[in-house]
Amino acid sequence: MVVLLVLIAAGLGAYALNWDFLSSSRLTLYQTACRGEIFDDGCDGGWEQLPPTTFVVSLDQQSVVKQVAGLPPQRLQNCTVVSKRNWRCTVAGKVSEGFTDGEYELVHEESGGSTPIVLDGTQYVPRYQWLWAHRPRLSR
Repeated sequence: MVVLLVLIAAGLGAYALNWDFLSSSRLTLYQTACRGEIFDDGCDGGWEQLPPTTFVVSLDQQSVVKQVAGLPPQRLQNCTVVSKRNWRCTVAGKVSEGFTDGEYELVHEESGGSTPIVLDGTQYVPRYQWLWAHRPRLSR
């Protein structure tokens, strides 16, 4: 019985991990949205899963393909790729997105530097925390 419990716990732990570190080109971004009001660093209505976004990065082709779960993939434009964890692409005009040292950034580029774009009521989280969040309600 103890062996079975250990195997179940190990299986759940493996499921909760983000296995992208095994891929040389794939990154998945997990995001949650507050279902109520934001206070300090919390949310009074709990956090809800947003669809994960997967990026496939090619150093050789200097390209990135982005796919939000449930939507068709799109090739991002004007990409500069150093590695899977360090790249940037133009989204629209002076807005760009990418990763720096493995951290996702959506920024507005200006002559004096870049300004982060923050989406109110959302947060980027590890996979295990995303799995813990509420699943969105389906509309009928």
